[in-house]
Amino acid sequence: MKKVSISLVIALAALVLGIYGCGNSSEPQPPKKPAQKTTAKKPAATPATAKKADTPAVAAKEPAAAKATPATEKADTKPVQPPAPPSSGEKPSEVDFASLKEFPDLKYSASENLPGNGDVRLPLMDGAGLKNAEGKPVPGYWATKAPAHYEINLPSGSKITQVEVEDCGGDLAFQSVNLSLKTDASSDWKAITPSKTEKREIELWPGKTVNRWIFTFDPTSASAVKFDFPEGSVKNKFVYVRDIDIIGQKD
Repeated sequence: MKKVSISLVIALAALVLGIYGCGNSSEPQPPKKPAQKTTAKKPAATPATAKKADTPAVAAKEPAAAKATPATEKADTKPVQPPAPPSSGEKPSEVDFASLKEFPDLKYSASENLPGNGDVRLPLMDGAGLKNAEGKPVPGYWATKAPAHYEINLPSGSKITQVEVEDCGGDLAFQSVNLSLKTDASSDWKAITPSKTEKREIELWPGKTVNRWIFTFDPTSASAVKFDFPEGSVKNKFVYVRDIDIIGQKD
């Protein structure tokens, strides 16, 4: 009875081992957990992805700031240019050498004035009037018989650029005028040819006009200027001159 029981137990044990395969000679492998590994990696990847996305944005801003900084520094540190110093060789102002107002000691000479008509000083008085011995106004011109001349001495070192002569207009206007000059180096009269000659009609008062002869030339040294009037007016062959200007600079 005991033998049967032992044999039966052994048979049953063998049957159980065969069903569950425990008789395999290979070592048992630990169970694989693929789901757990995948799940564990995904949360770790999320911050890494976010970090990568943030990094380029920061990197893009930094170069822009770096470029702006040098421009600001350059604008702030740019040296201020000092103002240009005033020129020491400023052009001398022009003056009228034929003016008793500017040059009270001005020396001049002319053909004899027509008695009772004007005064030899009037062409040099810049429009100022004169009165005769009786206190009456003297007509504002110099008048003499043609041919006539009018000479004006200039200060030493004078350079002239323009000469102007004004007549009495209408049938009292002179027909022509010629210019000549002396220099500090020569006492001989020398004719001068202007680069430009203009005859301009000017209204003296409503209904009355006069002629202003304007002669322009390059700066020319002169110690004296002479005006020659070969012909007088068509009315009476007399020369009438209201004003004379000799424009230039003094060295």
